[in-house]
Amino acid sequence: MRNVLLTVVCGIAVLSFAYFGNFLRGIYDSNKELLSPIIGISNSPKPQENKKSLEIDGYQIAWVEVEKLDKISLYPNLVDHKTAKGLYKEKGCKTLVNGGFYTDDDKHIGLLVSNGDKKSEFKENILFDGVINIGSNSAEIKSTHNGANTAIQSGPILALGGKPKKLSIKNDENERRMVVATTKNGEVIFLSIYKKDSAYIGPKLADVPKILEEFSRVTGIIPVSALNLDGGTASAFYTEGVSLGELTKIGSYFCVKD
Repeated sequence: MRNVLLTVVCGIAVLSFAYFGNFLRGIYDSNKELLSPIIGISNSPKPQENKKSLEIDGYQIAWVEVEKLDKISLYPNLVDHKTAKGLYKEKGCKTLVNGGFYTDDDKHIGLLVSNGDKKSEFKENILFDGVINIGSNSAEIKSTHNGANTAIQSGPILALGGKPKKLSIKNDENERRMVVATTKNGEVIFLSIYKKDSAYIGPKLADVPKILEEFSRVTGIIPVSALNLDGGTASAFYTEGVSLGELTKIGSYFCVKD
């Protein structure tokens, strides 16, 4: 009799465990969006489904070409500390990409000009050696500010005069990279380079010029100049089909509207 009771009890326990397991699985399945990381690649559509996305040397490259330069605005974010996803919706951006670097005490490293308002002064810096100057009809990357209403200092410069630069970076790490580039047709291109299965990981900075060179060969898009923006966990790239959020705040951001 004791053996029969033991068998019945064990059977009930197994059935209960199976039911509870299915119950938990049902909760998980119905809340995948809540339980999955808030920041990362959007579930629908996936980045690789975007027309402006491809894989080179094991890295995913998403990019946006902007022909109408007067649609590009640049804003600081070191006071409000808003999320890129929130700003993307709030500002009605078609594309949002983070800007340059900032210090531990929340100050922009070098020049930042937002809609003609100079928020931070230019500073000589070996690493942050470039400025992207965007006017209503032209854009260029050079070592100084040319008076454009939209400008930000960042670096290093990755390509100049149509030629990739050779970089030697101390303590170089594999991080997601953000790049702004100009073309001979007068367009501005924003690019994100990252590992598809680990969106905060990307190439070493010294390898980015070579990747851009291969990107040019594959796509036929030839950057006249290219500038590195803030990357890794302090980077964000939002556009149709691609949603790459930040883990730490972005110090500034480009907003491209229709």
